[in-house]
Amino acid sequence: MGSEERTLFRKRCAGGRYHPAVTDFRPGQPLPADDRSTQERQLYHAQLKSGEWATMTREESTWQWRRLRGEDADGYGRGGWREMQKWLLE
Repeated sequence: MGSEERTLFRKRCAGGRYHPAVTDFRPGQPLPADDRSTQERQLYHAQLKSGEWATMTREESTWQWRRLRGEDADGYGRGGWREMQKWLLE
């Protein structure tokens, strides 16, 4: 095991148990590039411009999204594909 691997291993382990790093947690499927490639009620994930991760799902033409670990007012939203894409870029 190399130096970088040992460092990563130490960050992920505590008390002999494996604890995945926050960046490893990406629920759902990667968000496709266009909304025509999405499925209703499928959970997707995408990375925000800030580097944080978000999840989103669609029912009919309405999307709901939420920043992982986002507690503030900008941590979630609801709207169309364009509104969600704009939010991802903020």
